[in-house]
Amino acid sequence: MRRAPGLAPSSLRVCARALIEPVAVAQSPALSRRGGIVSGEYVKVLKRRARSFLAEAESAADPDLGMFFLEQAAQLYIKAVYYEVFGETIRVHGLRELLGLLAHSLKKHGYDKEAEKITDFTSRNRGILIVLEDAYITGRYGELGYSINDVEEALPVVKRLSL
Repeated sequence: MRRAPGLAPSSLRVCARALIEPVAVAQSPALSRRGGIVSGEYVKVLKRRARSFLAEAESAADPDLGMFFLEQAAQLYIKAVYYEVFGETIRVHGLRELLGLLAHSLKKHGYDKEAEKITDFTSRNRGILIVLEDAYITGRYGELGYSINDVEEALPVVKRLSL
């Protein structure tokens, strides 16, 4: 069974609740440089930004912006986890695609249970993930808007990512 670089069983830790809770991830080497930011710091920056977007979504007066902020929170958090585990940045924006890449990479490295749990999360929350993906564009440029109910329905799904 192949493992991702730095994913020794002794260095695994639980990274998040519901979605990622079962996914054991390794801490990336704190001193390797990538893109001008120390890798451990890059993960912290992405997670901080994700939490900030989540906080903004919770208090947004405009539901269109609330949905956009929720999508950004989820996207940044998934990218942070992927970088933390595999040391690679991803240039993809769709939440389902990001989750699929994470699950695929985990499976490829022998973490079948963790990959399955992410796949299950994605399947169970497919509808809301699609709405959030649409909010990435529609929340800013679209003709149709979102309601406070849309935000309230999407919020718990994004929170399950454990921002």
